[in-house]
Amino acid sequence: MTTWAVLIGINFYVKDRHLQGAVQDVRDMGAYISANYERVNISILTASAPQDSKIKIPTEEPIAWPTFENIKAKLDFIEQAANQGDFLYIHFSGHGTQQPTISREYKEHDSSDVALVLFDPSRGARYLRGVDLARLLQKLARKGLKVTVVLDCCYSGSVTRRGKLVDLNVRGVEWDSAIAARPPLEQSAYPYERPTTIRDASSEFKWLESARGYTIITACGPHEKSWEGDINGTKHGILSFLLVSALSMAAKSGFHCSHESVYQYLRTKCHASFSYQNPMLFGDRAVSFLGDVRFPSSDLAEIFISEGTLHLSVGRAHGVFEDDEYDIFPYDPKMRIQSLTKMASARIKVKIVHGITSDVIIIQGPSSGEEIRTGWKARPLTHFSAQKAHVELASNVGAWKDWSVALASSKFLQPVSENMESPPYSYQVTVNDHLEYKVLDSLGNPLINVPVISTHTAGSMAYVVRILEHIAKFKSIEILENRLLSSWLETAFTVNIFDSQQQNLDASGVVEVRANEVVNFTFRNHSRRPLYLTIYDLTPNWQIQGIFSSGGGPDYWVIQPEDTVKNHTGQKNIPMKMVIPEEIKQKGLTECDDVIKLFVTTRPTSFAALNLPKIKMLDETPSRSKSDDLADFLAKLALPHRGSGMDKPHDEDWATRNYIIRTKAGDRECRQTTTTSPIQN
Repeated sequence: MTTWAVLIGINFYVKDRHLQGAVQDVRDMGAYISANYERVNISILTASAPQDSKIKIPTEEPIAWPTFENIKAKLDFIEQAANQGDFLYIHFSGHGTQQPTISREYKEHDSSDVALVLFDPSRGARYLRGVDLARLLQKLARKGLKVTVVLDCCYSGSVTRRGKLVDLNVRGVEWDSAIAARPPLEQSAYPYERPTTIRDASSEFKWLESARGYTIITACGPHEKSWEGDINGTKHGILSFLLVSALSMAAKSGFHCSHESVYQYLRTKCHASFSYQNPMLFGDRAVSFLGDVRFPSSDLAEIFISEGTLHLSVGRAHGVFEDDEYDIFPYDPKMRIQSLTKMASARIKVKIVHGITSDVIIIQGPSSGEEIRTGWKARPLTHFSAQKAHVELASNVGAWKDWSVALASSKFLQPVSENMESPPYSYQVTVNDHLEYKVLDSLGNPLINVPVISTHTAGSMAYVVRILEHIAKFKSIEILENRLLSSWLETAFTVNIFDSQQQNLDASGVVEVRANEVVNFTFRNHSRRPLYLTIYDLTPNWQIQGIFSSGGGPDYWVIQPEDTVKNHTGQKNIPMKMVIPEEIKQKGLTECDDVIKLFVTTRPTSFAALNLPKIKMLDETPSRSKSDDLADFLAKLALPHRGSGMDKPHDEDWATRNYIIRTKAGDRECRQTTTTSPIQN
């Protein structure tokens, strides 16, 4: 297989501020690719500033200029010459800008989109609009190329902000309508794939959010600036420098890096030293960078130091409690994912829990004597939640002592028997007439889509305990909420649900829809600051999936406050297609419930590790060792994103909303609707 690369670096801008590190960025990346891949084809397009300010063209030859025509010609050639399975890497370092969205398919109420500012010999500059870039990328992806894109420019995280950019180290410029007069690429009727159902509630997004067939790493969030700085005496883009450093470090040790591990390294280092920008990742997280190796999630939290105090980047919203303990250790991308479960250098304890971070103290110092630093990883050990699921053992189960020991080994389960005086049980284990273990709810009804298992099957007790623990974790996430009633965030936003006829649905109870019907969630930000939205689908299969991230989108989405000057409406629409899973249909059931859970935070944070798989069958290998019990669940709450770092911990606020969507087969059942708040187009 061949590794193709198109590297675009622009220092020279005729009408805008010159940059100083963009050309060096792509030269460094080119050197890395040349040194670490055997079959490579690299195209470097750069614009360096001439010493004479009167000269209006770059110092390079015209064939190497980063013009729209040269870039498209390179990509068109690769489309023709490359083979299925080849790798393509595209890197852009330069100015970004913001433009009104021109694609009807991807236009949202915050109608703005990213545009890359290219050199143009006749006008000085030309824009490569985000939707045009997406068309080029999808053509390449459809050919079977494995495409990775890095955008080291302002507004790269799906731009939603405009404003005066005057800092000399900022990689962003104001939108120029004269430059924008150039027509976009020819638009087809629907140039992108229509959404496919990848979970019980599927969602539809703009081009950047729906990175299908390619992966994009952006330098910053949608309302942040991308910067370049003086590093070791040379100007670099912050993202580009850290990326080359991470990849080079891993290459020297002979390890592959996943997109996820590279991204975690980038955002950790940005928070430690350049906290004003937060990189974002779209697309396939688990595959190796320019490779075919796939990795499991590392499921780790991180340590950061602020004003001399040690902090953990998970908090109350992630299920953390006071006195929780964590093993911590240094981390970099070259580490093998499989080795992380064995790492331990020091131990910490949570003393104060904030919304999405925690203050911690050291209870066991590093064994090597080294200093704890920002970026160390943390693996949870204990969790002192009082909310255990009480499991009653019916009298026909037998071997109560063995069952009691097995259940007590889980910090999420508490065994009780029919003869004990105890709190009401959450679940009951009983034996049916076929001599099968069966799990019932607190009313004595069988839990839907939970397997039964023969009492004669080897390992059946451990398997039932594993099922109960999975269900307890699922329910713990479902009931997770902010109990601080004084939280201003509770009134800072509203959520409305509309059906396919744009009628407002009453979401105070159960919302009933037909199978394959699209329901629209409209989130409105009523505050004066950005809010960060994460949505999870808790499915009838006992599975939890991120609505954004599982479809190739980001962990969270930023909802800007309403601002007519900046063309922000303060809202986001999320369409979801509701379906009945095949497993439910095969049981003869004609309806099922999804719980759509929204997390709203005041800082960027990721709940990516909340994902739970479906309950595994007995003959399937469990994803983690059974001895991990609670640590398994806590690790599932431990991949947050840190924000700017300028806010104080008490400013960390979060809220949740749960919406039950009941999907029914056949004709829609009667339900109460209103027409007071139709979706705006």
